[in-house]
Amino acid sequence: SISGRFASSSVGLIGRGEWWRPFTALFLHGDGPHIVGNLASGAVFGMLVSKSLGPWKGWALILLAGAAGNAITSWVTWPEDFRSLGASTAVFGALGILSGIGIVENSREKVRLPWLRVLAPLLAGFVLLGWLGGAAPGGGVDVFGHVFGFCAGVIAGFLCRLAENPGPIEALHRR
Repeated sequence: SISGRFASSSVGLIGRGEWWRPFTALFLHGDGPHIVGNLASGAVFGMLVSKSLGPWKGWALILLAGAAGNAITSWVTWPEDFRSLGASTAVFGALGILSGIGIVENSREKVRLPWLRVLAPLLAGFVLLGWLGGAAPGGGVDVFGHVFGFCAGVIAGFLCRLAENPGPIEALHRR
């Protein structure tokens, strides 16, 4: 089957070296509601990332964060045969990218309580991750993928915004 060959799989990626799986899994879905949910939330977060970074860079980073989240999940669950599919890892990657961008942007402002202000986008991202990305045990939701996609996105957004504008980070220069 297509999902058997292209879904994210710890055995496929690590055991058999099928490097494409973390990426191709982002385009496979279990059913109609699964794809509709991913499209709706992905459109919202994806458009926000596109407005912040531009469409080409934004969507490339979203796919990269999603694939990285799937790959990390495979490494963490190995040698167990863990499989997943769907774009939600990339959706949470987009949320993480927005949080990473926000950290850099807020760190450049001179404000009172700088660390609270700097970390606010990350805290907001964690709240949304918990609210939208959690699941009941045995619910068939790839919570690892959501968490690792978000974390990969935070790093990607942070580094991308820092590289675009490498000026000083004010929060580091205050006492």
